[in-house]
Amino acid sequence: MNKISRLLISVVTFLFIIAIANSIATILANSKQEYIVSPIAEATHVSPTPQPTPTPKPSMLPSLVDDAFENLQGRFAIVIKHLQTNESYAHNEHEIFEPASLYKLWVMGATMQQVQNGVIQNNTFITDTVENLNQTFQISSESAERTDGIVSYIVKDAIVEMITLSDNYSALLLSKTIRHKTIESFLKTNQLHESQLGQPPKTTANDIAIFFEKLYRGALINKDFSKEMLDILKKQKIQRKIPKYLPKGIVTAHKTGELGTFSHDTGIIFHKTGDYILVILTDTPNPQETEETIAKFSLTLFQYFTNSEDQ
Repeated sequence: MNKISRLLISVVTFLFIIAIANSIATILANSKQEYIVSPIAEATHVSPTPQPTPTPKPSMLPSLVDDAFENLQGRFAIVIKHLQTNESYAHNEHEIFEPASLYKLWVMGATMQQVQNGVIQNNTFITDTVENLNQTFQISSESAERTDGIVSYIVKDAIVEMITLSDNYSALLLSKTIRHKTIESFLKTNQLHESQLGQPPKTTANDIAIFFEKLYRGALINKDFSKEMLDILKKQKIQRKIPKYLPKGIVTAHKTGELGTFSHDTGIIFHKTGDYILVILTDTPNPQETEETIAKFSLTLFQYFTNSEDQ
């Protein structure tokens, strides 16, 4: 084989090797492209499948109220509100009732406002005769609890007696001291537009619920005064209704009202699973029987909100 032939064979061989190398490179490149995933494709691949928004569990509050009060003779209004979950229910919440002793909530708030404003002090001594108080508030001798004697307190003690024992003459003395217009101003300032003093006074379950929620949120006057009023309400001595059947140790901050056919209980129930407002106003021919209805419903509501069967 001459030199030219050997040269041609070498060139052909070299070209053949180059062609094979290029083919291998092309195959490898195509193989890599099959496994390259764009960032968008990768994100689509790892994203979880969207889940439908769960439907909220229907509230059982309407049926609980219906079952508890279906046989009640007369009329009632109720407001329930869980203060953490906001689950709530209201019935006849704007219907007008006489407040009975619930007006003492307004007297407490208005008096505390006067203390905050520096008009009076917690240790201010106030006094008047029973006769003067009866005359001022047009209480006849036939319906008066007392007809003679002296009523004397320091302001703070008068508030405690008025709330925890629902003492009428401490309430009258405070009302006379701070004056009617101060209480009306307190109602207006706190948007309690369905409530007023007068003959007779009036209120609604909605207004009472507003009062207690403002108190709970620290929005009645300010946080310090709201806490002071809550602490007084927690010392309530009249326990025949909302607290009656609740488990031992459950804290309630509440105020009752009784007058003729009216029987009310209103307040806040505190529990580790969440606190809630319960306002019940009633006007029935048998208030004592109604008290038991309120007490039993309070337990039912407690069990519902706490998922318990505690007795």
